[in-house]
Amino acid sequence: MEIAVISGTPLGQSDSIVATAYVPNSLEFNAPNPPLHHTMASIAPSRLAALVKTRCAVFQTSYNPTSVRTGAKYLRARLRGPSMMNYYPPTLSLSSVIRQFPEMELVDAVEQQRLQDIEDRKKRGKGAPKKAKSKADSRRTSRKR
Repeated sequence: MEIAVISGTPLGQSDSIVATAYVPNSLEFNAPNPPLHHTMASIAPSRLAALVKTRCAVFQTSYNPTSVRTGAKYLRARLRGPSMMNYYPPTLSLSSVIRQFPEMELVDAVEQQRLQDIEDRKKRGKGAPKKAKSKADSRRTSRKR
């Protein structure tokens, strides 16, 4: 059964659009589907394996006939490290700005205070010991056991 739809164009133009659609009747809706096992021919397993092997060669994938877990999905995945590193912007510190622009002669007050504290401790004899230049100068070798 076919239905024809005619619609006029706006503004009184003489052209008309004709569209037809097929509408099945109620008997065609209830018709059973043909069984699938009769319509498809069975394929030999050896031919199917050869097809899979060829497909792997063409599309450059690994041939895995026994379905062993290889981890290929994770090895193919995009690396996460660069995205994680770029998530936060680089942190700015006063010391890095001072190193980049030495001609500006900026002063880091916190660093100056730290250096002054170290100097004061050394004057009182509370500073860090000097580093040994050789094995004989080290405190560990001179200490008796």
